[in-house]
Amino acid sequence: MSENDNFFIPDDWGGQVIFATSAPLNSDVHRKQGLSDTLFNSKIYVPCVSTTFIKDCLHTAEEIMYQSQFDPKDEATRSRSVEMGCDFGNSTLENILVANSLSSGKGSNDNAMPLASQAYVIVNLKWDREGTSPYHAAGVVAVDGGDRITLEVFASTRTSYARKEAGCYRMYKTSGDEGDTFHGAWGPQKAYFSDSAVTFAICRK
Repeated sequence: MSENDNFFIPDDWGGQVIFATSAPLNSDVHRKQGLSDTLFNSKIYVPCVSTTFIKDCLHTAEEIMYQSQFDPKDEATRSRSVEMGCDFGNSTLENILVANSLSSGKGSNDNAMPLASQAYVIVNLKWDREGTSPYHAAGVVAVDGGDRITLEVFASTRTSYARKEAGCYRMYKTSGDEGDTFHGAWGPQKAYFSDSAVTFAICRK
């Protein structure tokens, strides 16, 4: 349950459904397949599911930030860091340089606090192209107190422009003392990231 009791993500749906007092961004009310409104502590929660995206985490985050769909073949840079205003998404090397410059910033790692219509991004500073990821981005679709609700998709090793990927809902804290932050959740995952990764917030360019 989120801080002010406005959202919860049931474990048995694998992040594919969120119950909310009002629908998050890029979400549709979905009263099907056994899902129905739920009353809890005098609040009514409606079941919501993600709209569809392509299998590209940054592209998805940017569509959430802009509330618009983009041609996946258009490689324009649409993001910048919230803290310093540096462009993000130009190239792997430039992304690493931006992350390095933000590694000790006030809004980095566990202190990253993107707003709704902004996004988290974690950048692998030691990307080796084998088994790890250069970065992972997650658009914030709702905020409840210190909690951030994201919709996330994951890139495939095969390029696909089909818009049929539903996002996965996840909830993160903005204080490491209260549970997993985005950085705390993704940083330790060595299968995806090296032992050196930096998290920060990005927004519309």
